[in-house]
Amino acid sequence: MTKQQLINIPVFSERLRRIRKEKLVNQIELADFLSVAQNTVSNWEIGRAQPDIDTIVKISDFFEISTDYLLGVSDKQEEIALRRNI
Repeated sequence: MTKQQLINIPVFSERLRRIRKEKLVNQIELADFLSVAQNTVSNWEIGRAQPDIDTIVKISDFFEISTDYLLGVSDKQEEIALRRNI
């Protein structure tokens, strides 16, 4: 399976952009946290590029959402919070 098959790019891009804006985080702040360039975050949000799996996990931890939600596998954002309370 290729990376393209693992990531629903339009869903990932839209959810990343929406969550980032909801949490009032700008692209530079997210990029700094992830140790990537701001244009890398921009490229993810417009679907021009995709992060690797380790970065996806870091993004989900940063925003306290599940990777399943971020990748479009689930519509439940709070799964990660439930997992952390176990």
